[in-house]
Amino acid sequence: MNIRKNGTTWTMELMAECTIIDVQTDLDQVRDLPNSLKKINLKCGAVNEIDTAYFQFLLALKAGTMESGVEFQVHEPSEIIRQVETLFGVLLSTEAEGVLS
Repeated sequence: MNIRKNGTTWTMELMAECTIIDVQTDLDQVRDLPNSLKKINLKCGAVNEIDTAYFQFLLALKAGTMESGVEFQVHEPSEIIRQVETLFGVLLSTEAEGVLS
């Protein structure tokens, strides 16, 4: 994951492969979010492989940031992201919150 920090907004761009191997490194990058953070833009258009561990990491990141009042937006979700959302019945993107029916 590449992170660009611009004031109160962070843009996180996911790599093509998002697997359990990457979770700890990426978690370390976002573990202590600053109190001044207002928005996270998650760009995931390049993702062509994602496993359960990494998807759970993203869901936990979303839940934690939103609980802290930080806006969380997903941009350009790849086809594999959409497939995993459907498989688990959970949306990472915030365009239609909640569980898929």
